[in-house]
Amino acid sequence: MTQRGQRTLVNCLSAGSGGSLSYVRNLLPRLVVEAERQGMPGRFCFLHGRQQRALFSEIDEADRIEVDESICSSPLRRYLWESRCLPQVVASHSVGQVFLPSQFGAIVDGIENVLMIRNMEPFFARRYSYALAKDMRNRVLAPLSRRALTRADRVIAVSEFSRQYCLEDIGIPERKLSLVYHGRDASFSPECGPHDADVLARYGLADGYVFSCGSMLPYRRFEDLIAAYGRLLAERPNLPPLILAGGREDGGYAHLVQAAIANTGSEGAIRHIGRLAYEDMQVLYRNSLVFVMSSEIEACPNVGIEAMSSGCAILSSDNPPLPEIFQDAALYYPARNAAALAARLAELLDSRPMRQQLSDHALERAAFFSWQTCAEETLAVLSASAPQAERRSGIPASLGA
Repeated sequence: MTQRGQRTLVNCLSAGSGGSLSYVRNLLPRLVVEAERQGMPGRFCFLHGRQQRALFSEIDEADRIEVDESICSSPLRRYLWESRCLPQVVASHSVGQVFLPSQFGAIVDGIENVLMIRNMEPFFARRYSYALAKDMRNRVLAPLSRRALTRADRVIAVSEFSRQYCLEDIGIPERKLSLVYHGRDASFSPECGPHDADVLARYGLADGYVFSCGSMLPYRRFEDLIAAYGRLLAERPNLPPLILAGGREDGGYAHLVQAAIANTGSEGAIRHIGRLAYEDMQVLYRNSLVFVMSSEIEACPNVGIEAMSSGCAILSSDNPPLPEIFQDAALYYPARNAAALAARLAELLDSRPMRQQLSDHALERAAFFSWQTCAEETLAVLSASAPQAERRSGIPASLGA
């Protein structure tokens, strides 16, 4: 058993959205196993809400601290609860370190606090037009995130892009920064399953399609893809359909997307099919002709890693960190340039060999991202067992210079 005061409390109360839930689900059990393998049984205890209980099914109940789900109903309510109660939790569970896999939360005085920067949206949100509630949320989270990150003892970034942002824009000293990439979910695969045909038929997609996905938020820039597709449809009316998937997180932007589709006059050829079940997403990735990523704000995009793991032929904007994550596993177009996007998309749709080459590169690149490696490197940061500069790097020289 770890000595008194040496336990790490993993504060999971912020894990509420798709990306953060995926991180918790995939990393934490491996983190526990890796700590035991390295001779640190009992190193971790976990703070979570009642509604998150299913995420911790592989972790001993004795190592879990469960609180009422109402605490997690909003970032502000969670922060106020943490500010008042987290010091008591730390004192009563022999905790010497708090690991918050988020960039916003209460800092506990007198012990080490390790935070992560995993969401770039609040820092860049003013470039976009959000619905009022989302706009206010980002305006509040940006300064509070900066304050928490600067007060943390160490910060884990999930891409070189987010690490550089911490260094240059937030002013976090380099000695406090580490870089640990996300892993990949092995259930995303290019291998077709027995129910693929049924899933595709349900969405009317038996004959191929272009695919893009992500929550309906302004930084996704689906309107660029819709405009590009509209251009192509005017010249080539027999194009396969464009399928967009994702929840309506911002109602104003979702309305804008629907209006953009209507303006093309091709509603049948461009469809938004809403939020998909996990298994349906896997099917739609691997059966697409081309996967397009037009997003402009990412830290380490789970969507991108899922697309590579599925062997997609990827067409991506050149906005960072996408070239860092995809490397040669994507064909790129200048961000927000609908004409260039249309031209690149036409190239891919016309060239099966090019699509196959990108698919092969995607699977090769996906192999770099490993939740086991993520667990090992995260434990190394939390244990300070290795110099932070001495780590494997997935960054090409042109991006890391």
